Amino acid sequence: MWGVGSSNGWGVYSSGSFGASGAKSFVEPHPTDPTREIRYASLEGREVGTYFRGTAHLVQGRATIDVPEDFRVVTAADGVTVQITAIGEPANLYCITRSLDTIEIGGSFDVEFDYQVNGVRKAFADFEPVVANTDFVPQSARDPWFTRGLPPESLRRLQANGILEADGSINAATAHRLGWDLTPSWNAPPITAPAAATGG
Repeated sequence: MWGVGSSNGWGVYSSGSFGASGAKSFVEPHPTDPTREIRYASLEGREVGTYFRGTAHLVQGRATIDVPEDFRVVTAADGVTVQITAIGEPANLYCITRSLDTIEIGGSFDVEFDYQVNGVRKAFADFEPVVANTDFVPQSARDPWFTRGLPPESLRRLQANGILEADGSINAATAHRLGWDLTPSWNAPPITAPAAATGG
């Protein structure tokens, strides 16, 4: 699939959550080698995280980190964490207060330091990483789309949890136990999956 930027600037826009069975990457050309390109994968975790970072300096053993307004708007009040690292020499640094209003850092003496402040997106503060399976449910006994594009590790897990047989076919016993074989389409003739699209 190819998304082209429209007047609002989005090449692809999802109204709702966006999922992928593979990595989410940005792609850039290599600056010196025309045979290679650079792919950076998105950081992934068990929460819908927010963050900002920067560098500050203690003055008389204290520093105040300004919390950006955009961070305050999208971040839940609970769950804010602060990491700090002294630059140039060892120092005893500690966080005095942390909130969406202010972050105060203290230390044994004046020193420059890097900081990173993490939070959780307010709209998804209750996000749970382990949920009921709705994405790995075959639509028929010979669903040609079911494993299309999945990485080897996902296929291994589908075999380990009993959804797939060792040969990659759908496990009929699991389908029966979970009631998947009760759907009207389960025994329908298989539809051949089209070949993968190629660039042109």
